[in-house]
Amino acid sequence: MRSYFVLLSAVLLIALCGNTDAQDSVNIEYVSSTLWSGVNDVEVVGNYAYCAFARGLVILDITDPANPVFISKQYCIKTGNGIDVSDNYAYLANGETGLQVIDITDPYNPILTGSYDTPGYAYNVFISDSCAYIADGTSGLQIINISDSSNPSFLGSYDTPDNAQDVYVNNGYAYIADNFSGLQIIDISDPSNPVFTESYDTPNQPNGVYIDGNNAYIINTRLNTSPHISNLQIIDISDPFSPTFMGSYDTPNEAQNVYILGDYAYIANWNDGLQIIDISDPFNPTFEGSYDTPGTAKGVFVNSSFAYIADDKSIQIVDVSAPSNPVFTGIYNANFYSDYGFVSGNYAYITGGHTSLYVVDISDPLNPDYKGSCSIPYACGVVVSGSYAYVTALNYIYVVNVSDPSNPTIVGQGGSYAHSWNICYKNNFVYVAYYSMGRLVIMDVSDPYNPTLAKNFGLCRDCARNVAVSGNYAYISGEDRGLFIVDVSDPYNPILVAIHPCIADCVYINNNYAYVTTYNGLEILDISNPSNPILLATDNDLFGSENELYVSGNYAYTGGPSSLQIIDVSDPSNPFLAGSYPVNYPYGGHPIFASCGYIYAVTGNSFTILQNTSAPPCREYLLGDVNMNLGIWPPTVVGGDVTYLAHYFMGMANPPCLIDGFWASADVNGDCVIMGSDNVKLVRYMKGLDVIRWCPDYEPLWQSTSDAIDDGEPVGWPNCE
Repeated sequence: MRSYFVLLSAVLLIALCGNTDAQDSVNIEYVSSTLWSGVNDVEVVGNYAYCAFARGLVILDITDPANPVFISKQYCIKTGNGIDVSDNYAYLANGETGLQVIDITDPYNPILTGSYDTPGYAYNVFISDSCAYIADGTSGLQIINISDSSNPSFLGSYDTPDNAQDVYVNNGYAYIADNFSGLQIIDISDPSNPVFTESYDTPNQPNGVYIDGNNAYIINTRLNTSPHISNLQIIDISDPFSPTFMGSYDTPNEAQNVYILGDYAYIANWNDGLQIIDISDPFNPTFEGSYDTPGTAKGVFVNSSFAYIADDKSIQIVDVSAPSNPVFTGIYNANFYSDYGFVSGNYAYITGGHTSLYVVDISDPLNPDYKGSCSIPYACGVVVSGSYAYVTALNYIYVVNVSDPSNPTIVGQGGSYAHSWNICYKNNFVYVAYYSMGRLVIMDVSDPYNPTLAKNFGLCRDCARNVAVSGNYAYISGEDRGLFIVDVSDPYNPILVAIHPCIADCVYINNNYAYVTTYNGLEILDISNPSNPILLATDNDLFGSENELYVSGNYAYTGGPSSLQIIDVSDPSNPFLAGSYPVNYPYGGHPIFASCGYIYAVTGNSFTILQNTSAPPCREYLLGDVNMNLGIWPPTVVGGDVTYLAHYFMGMANPPCLIDGFWASADVNGDCVIMGSDNVKLVRYMKGLDVIRWCPDYEPLWQSTSDAIDDGEPVGWPNCE
C-alpha cells in the first residue's frame, strides 16, 4: 500500500525540530483527526450515549455501562458545547458555527446533513416539534426550522438582555438562563414571533436551566468571587407571568448543569464532580450524595439508575440507584490533549496535557491510528531521531525508546534545567530554548541512557521561546529581544554571531531562509551569511501567530488562537496569506509537519490532519537517485549517480526520467535547476558532509530505500516522461 507520508530525517534536514472546507479559503480541507478530548455534554437514548466533544459528536455503545465502547464520531468545525437528540438526529450547539445537524439513523455511521450558522455563539440547544431553540450567547434565543434536516432555516429570534447560556422549552414557553439577567421566560406559541413574558432575577449568573412540572431548576454561579459561589435555585413557574422563589441549595465550586429525575437534582459541579440534591421538598432542598469525578464535570444526563457525566477528559458512568451513595461504574477515557508534536516516518509523536507522550500511526492520513503512550510528567516539546524520542519536561530531558510504537519506554533522563515546548536534534545533541532564563541549553545524547549537559548558554532574561538548528547554527527567537543566531559548530562552546532586531516568536529554517513569526506577522530573512541576516519581507496580514511554524515547498504554515494559516512563500520577498482553517479558541492550531499536501497539526483537543489542495502531490522518485537506478527496484543513491550526472554534463548521458518535463531526482540543492553545483552537493552528500533538498514543486514520495521497499512498487517502477 502506498505510504502517503514522507520521512524527514537527517538525510534531508540538517536538524530535526519539533516544529469539510475552510471557512475563508478553499485551499485547506479537513481530512481526519484523533486524540479527541474535551467532552462538554452528553445525552443517552437507548443503548447509546451521544457526546458533544470539542471536535464534534462521539457515539458510545453503553449496553454494558461498566464497559462503554466507542463506535463512531463525526467531526465538526469549532466547539461542540451542547447536544439534544430527537428522532434520528443529533443536534449540536457548536459555538461560533451555530447549529450542526447529524443523522444518527446508523449510529456506526453518523452523517453531517445540515447546519445553520447563528449570529452569536451557540451554547446549548433544545429540540421541540420541528424547531431547534438555541441559547446563542449575546444573540439571545435563536429559533431554527429543522423540518428539512438538510436545510435548516431561520424562523424567529428574541434578543435577551444579556448572554443566553442555556434553554429549556416547556408548554409553549422557552426558559432561558441569561447570565446576569437571570431567568428569561419567552412565549413561543408562535415560534416565528417570540414574545417576552416575564423574568426572574436570580442572585448570581444562571448558566443552566431544567423544567420539571411547574418548577424551574436554575444553576447559578458567580465567578467574580473567591471562592466561586454556586447554588441551585428552585422557582415556581405555574404562572409564567409571575415566577416565584421556592427554595435554594448552595453547592461548592462552579455548578455547570442540572438534570432532574424524580425527587433528585443531579448537578455537574466542575471540580467537585456530581452533586445530588434531594428536592422532594422544593422549599427546603437538602444534600443527598456526591461523587468526585477526576476531571471537570460540565454536563450530566441520568437514565434509569445511571448518571452519565461529561467530565472534560472522560465520560464517567456512575450508579445512582442509591442517591446517597453513588458508585463508579464505568468510564470512556478521552484523556488526551494535543499540545506539541513531531512527525517522523509513519508516526506522529504528540505531547498532551503536560502528562504524556502519544504515538499515532499516520501511514494512512484518512485513518490515523493511536498506537500507545508513555507517561511523562510535564511533557512538553518533543523531537525524534531514529529509535528515540527526546521530550522536554520540567527541568529534565527524557529519552524514550519508540522502536515499538505501541509501547514507548523511558530509557534515560538528564537535568536540562529547561522547560520548553521546542526542542531540536542534530548529530547526537539536542537543543532547547529555556524561556524563563533566556538560555540555549545543549544536551549531549550520544548515550541515550545518560544524557548530559553540554552547555547552558545565556542570551537574555525571559526571552528564549523557540529554537531551530541548521548547519552549524542555532536560531533562537527572543521575543522583543530579536532573533539570536549562535554558532554551534562546537556544541560545548557556542558563540553568538548576530542578533536580528524584531519581535520573534517562532523560527523555522528552510534552505537559506529563516521564517520568523512575530505577534502579528511573518518575517523572512536571507541567512546565506548567518552572521549578517538580511530582511527580505514582512507580512503583517497574519494574526495571533505563535508557537509553531512549518515550511514545506512553497508554503509556510503557522497557527494562532482561532485559525491555522497558510502563507504563500514561493517568492520569499513577497509572502502573502493564501488561506486559513478555523480551529478552537483558546487552544488554536499548531502545525508540526506538512508533506505531500497534508498538514499535520495539534489543536488542543485533537491531533488533526488537513490537506492543502493547492500544494503539489509527492512524486514517485528518490531524491539523489540520478540514474533512477536504471529502472531496477528498489531505488538507491550510490556513487553511480555521481558518475551519471557527470556524464550528463559531458553530453554522454540523458535524463532517464522527467517529471512534468523536469529531472527532479538530479536537483539535489533545491533550486529547481540542474547545474554542476548539484553534482558537487551530491558528492558532499555521499561523503556525509552535506544534505540534499528537493525542488519545492517536486517533493519526492520516498526519502529512503526502506520507504520505497515498504511502498511495494514493482520492478520497472519509473512512471515518467
